[in-house]
Amino acid sequence: MRSFITLVRRSTDLQTDCFTARLIRSPIHFWHAMQSTEGRVSMSRLNLLGLNPGVRLGLTLGLVLAGGVVATAAIAETDDEALESGTFMAEALEQVAVVQERIYDRDHELGLLVGYIPDDDFHQSFPLGGNYIYHFNDRYAWEVVRAQWSFNVDRGIKEQLADDYGVAPEEFDELQYLVHSSFMLKPTYGKDAIWNQGVINHEGYLSAGIGLAGYERNYSFGPSSTETALSLVFGMGRKYFLSQRFSINLEVRDYVVFKDEGTENNVYLGLGFAYRFDMSPRKADVDNPDHSIYRYLEDRHAR
Repeated sequence: MRSFITLVRRSTDLQTDCFTARLIRSPIHFWHAMQSTEGRVSMSRLNLLGLNPGVRLGLTLGLVLAGGVVATAAIAETDDEALESGTFMAEALEQVAVVQERIYDRDHELGLLVGYIPDDDFHQSFPLGGNYIYHFNDRYAWEVVRAQWSFNVDRGIKEQLADDYGVAPEEFDELQYLVHSSFMLKPTYGKDAIWNQGVINHEGYLSAGIGLAGYERNYSFGPSSTETALSLVFGMGRKYFLSQRFSINLEVRDYVVFKDEGTENNVYLGLGFAYRFDMSPRKADVDNPDHSIYRYLEDRHAR
């Protein structure tokens, strides 16, 4: 392409003046260049060759297109050389994005839990208990065990039915405990500024597990009985880190319980307080300090 341009320049006796340099470097400004004094002088040189207007126009457009290709190739070659040598253009530097490693990440977690189950017909249930979670990495974790015992408050529905309608339910279940084990996926992690006075880090998670739910079945007549039913649990929540070891957890869960008389769903709203720790010091992954991002940050700080 460069030899083609040289051949055309020699055949037309065009000098490499400011006009030609601008024409090849920036074809977009072709029309404005043609209207300038330099443009009219260069076009007059083409007229001296005795070429008809169509040939002159085609030759000029050919120079413009060839110049654009050469300029594009030169820019691309310059960018490649700059990237290989570790230097960047100022515009590219402003687009650098940094994803920070999770600083609030530990292998083990012990938690105290309190919850509320609002959709039982006869009782308000408040499960209390604890859990242990093992974190494989910053993406996956296993809630090895989660055990909660339920403290129930009677809603007074039975007495209201008896007083207002003269009827009483023949039987009703009362939740006693929940024991489950779940797999956890941790897809999100971030931090928020609080009134520009501090920063709180937080982590989102999804969970799915299996376990048992225990019930006491009461009857309007005769003694009560118990039932232990298979249960599936699906949930989502968010952990807010008070420090590298302590966090507050907010979550919502759906317990699907397979009772003898049918399947039952219960919504669980939970609050937890967790302590996270490692059995041994972790090996920190440190990036190469000679990496371009470090050089960029150092240069920005030095300004």
